[in-house]
Amino acid sequence: MSDPPKPTLEELYPLPDPAVIEANRKKRQERQRARWKLEAERRERAKIPVPHLGVAAYFTEPVWKEQTKAERLAPLLVDPRWPWAPCWMRFTARDKRKDSKSIRVGGKHGAAPLVSAMRRDDLFSIGLNRSSGATNHCTVMLTVADYRPHTWASSIWMTCKSIDLPAGKSIAEFLALTHDILNAVDAETAVIGAWPTVDQAIGDTWLTRTILDTPSRDVNLGLPANYDAQMDLVSRLRHELGRTYARFPRWGTYLHAGHLAAIGGLERVRAVVDPAVVQRVGALTYLQLTPSVDTAQSPEAEAKRRALEELMAPILPGTTEPSTAP
Repeated sequence: MSDPPKPTLEELYPLPDPAVIEANRKKRQERQRARWKLEAERRERAKIPVPHLGVAAYFTEPVWKEQTKAERLAPLLVDPRWPWAPCWMRFTARDKRKDSKSIRVGGKHGAAPLVSAMRRDDLFSIGLNRSSGATNHCTVMLTVADYRPHTWASSIWMTCKSIDLPAGKSIAEFLALTHDILNAVDAETAVIGAWPTVDQAIGDTWLTRTILDTPSRDVNLGLPANYDAQMDLVSRLRHELGRTYARFPRWGTYLHAGHLAAIGGLERVRAVVDPAVVQRVGALTYLQLTPSVDTAQSPEAEAKRRALEELMAPILPGTTEPSTAP
């Protein structure tokens, strides 16, 4: 009895139907055109200034170590003074399997999900967004625990679009809310940066660089090059922020009593910088360079920022003999 014939190569590996090949080719082309369109839209958006504020604050005790801190902070993160309420919460955990999907907070949902998350000691961070994409006008990121060899300063980062606010909303109310949030977490150093784009606000707040990879070239959407050294120093010495160092000054800068004394006191700041607003915020002194956000990116504001940065040199990252907290 003879063996059955062996299958041919064509039988083992049949060629796809030419119609299927053509359909797949068209799908690949459509996906590529869609990617190019998104990249083009992103480049065009980067050319259109949409001013944003970026808030970065640092404190020693994470929220889960002090139960009342979570109860004070959570309602403020869904407070009606937000121009656009960041109403979708998510968190990342040490065990990635325990990461959360987006959870609705605020309104009828209240702040209870936030309080519950803040009391957990197995989370890395809690994030809040208004939405996704171009309409995500307000964001919050709160560090809850740390996994580094040394203890980082805990932090809360926020961004908020500062133009075209909804009816009845104002940046003045958002600034008052920011003061309350920093007081609730017992912030030791903080800044409010005013930037022409959301990418720059995020870059300065989160200490990141945003590079858009395009077929023609890389496009830097983040901070100007002269801020790179500041970002590197702050990121490298983040675990000493507040207790030892202050962040590099921005349109709004918060200093504790020890740092203020190290640069000559409030009267010295008034004489050298002449900030438009000086306000007590809990244990911090808030210095705002110009009267309103409308002039936050003016030449006057930049000149005052440079003067304040020079005055604050003894307490900024990179100094040889840093001043310590009281």
